[in-house]
Amino acid sequence: MRYTPATYAAAFWGAVEKKSITHEITGNFLRLVRRSGDLPKLPEILCHIEKLFYKKSGIKKIEVTTARDMRKELEPKIRERFGKADEINFSTKPEIVGGVIIKINDETIIDASVKARLQKMFLYH
Repeated sequence: MRYTPATYAAAFWGAVEKKSITHEITGNFLRLVRRSGDLPKLPEILCHIEKLFYKKSGIKKIEVTTARDMRKELEPKIRERFGKADEINFSTKPEIVGGVIIKINDETIIDASVKARLQKMFLYH
């Protein structure tokens, strides 16, 4: 029988929510996924588990993308705005030309990149 990745994630989270994650629980879970023929879904299942973790713990996963490395300049400001416990990852993508893209828990909250502005400009003209 096959289940959705969200169903697997909820089942795993239910098993570990009030306990710590053990090798036994993890092994049993992986065997269940394999026996069900759903091993190819494992990356998506793990994404759902990660989302549940962030939702239940109250910790935000913040991804900051800039055209050049601006970690030193931005990290203190972002920590001040969001919180010290939040997980902040920085990446650079020169193709955004300039500006910043901020995602919180995998949702784009701010796209103030030059690339996005140019795309909007050409879309409306």
